[in-house]
Amino acid sequence: MSYQKFNNFFHDCKELGIEIVANESYGENDTDFKAQLTTIAGAKPDVLLLPEYYEKLSLITPKAREANIEATFLGEDGWDGILKTMDESSYDIIQDAYFANHFSIEDTDPEVKEFIDTYREKYGEDPTAFSALGYDSVYIIKDGFEASKSDSNEDRIAAIKAINFEGITGDFSFDENNNSQKSAVMMKIDDGKYTFDSVQEKQPPCKPYQDS
Repeated sequence: MSYQKFNNFFHDCKELGIEIVANESYGENDTDFKAQLTTIAGAKPDVLLLPEYYEKLSLITPKAREANIEATFLGEDGWDGILKTMDESSYDIIQDAYFANHFSIEDTDPEVKEFIDTYREKYGEDPTAFSALGYDSVYIIKDGFEASKSDSNEDRIAAIKAINFEGITGDFSFDENNNSQKSAVMMKIDDGKYTFDSVQEKQPPCKPYQDS
């Protein structure tokens, strides 16, 4: 999690009356998290936010349970793929974990279903959010180039920024800072599967909090 993202998260929790009982960090190449997890275990949190990618999550989550952390795991889209990096015998470790994602393979929308079926047929596995984002990215560029007034980079960029795009990962547009504004799909890991939980509708751009 970037510093700015954590800063926003910290202040939003404060406004919502959510107490952060521990805040630990580690280096990019670290593989030993015992000290951090011991501190977190002592704080006895109800939930543990792990905004990390699945490769490292497959190392952290078992160690968290070994440290007697019983908290519910929460995460971001980096969790999409963790089932491939953990042995099925370890799925109970991440049972009932929740994470925000870009789409759900349980989506019954015809366009989404066609994408999922085609991907499965070609690659023999379910697409992750990263696959869906890559697919949408190509079509955003395509639509932007086709809508551009000219072949100049300036006009192409302006056309892309003006797009209201409907894709596999939802309906979204871009704000003045070039950040996509879109809904999020909340997923739950249940019995070794990614299951749809709910949709968090598109929110206004987050105002960055600054240190006082």
